[in-house]
Amino acid sequence: MKHMREIKASSSHPVIQHRLVFTMSTAFHDKLVGAGINPDIVLRSSLKTVLNRFQQRFHAKDSIGYAYGLHHDTDNLHAHVAICPRTAKGNYVGISMSRTRESGNKNQMTYLMRAFDRENRKWDKLLSSPDKLRKALGVHLDSDKIAIAPKISAKQM
Repeated sequence: MKHMREIKASSSHPVIQHRLVFTMSTAFHDKLVGAGINPDIVLRSSLKTVLNRFQQRFHAKDSIGYAYGLHHDTDNLHAHVAICPRTAKGNYVGISMSRTRESGNKNQMTYLMRAFDRENRKWDKLLSSPDKLRKALGVHLDSDKIAIAPKISAKQM
């Protein structure tokens, strides 16, 4: 809020945050658990990768702020993400679906969806190849080391 007060918005109703939800399918979740991989860590790692790429693409020499929470309160593991609407330097962070010359928007939402889909496909490839999976498990992804979780039953989940 201090950051928001320091950077005055031109709108009478400024955006306080952009809210997004990233969801993991039950089938993908079960595939990770079956391989002994903690789905929470994969979702968190994918989320950080996607948001870092978003920052590099749309705010290369600046930084965006965000907060997230992982939720298990529905049938699908998901993350709620709140993105600050201003960068560290005060530039507006847009999360738009449109791309027009008049609006100046860059269709950031489609970029985020595609980047998240790429992350999911990357994990799907790793899970389909035991050799690649073994090699990848020792690698840090966005400073999060992949944690091996014991196989748990549906009742334990």
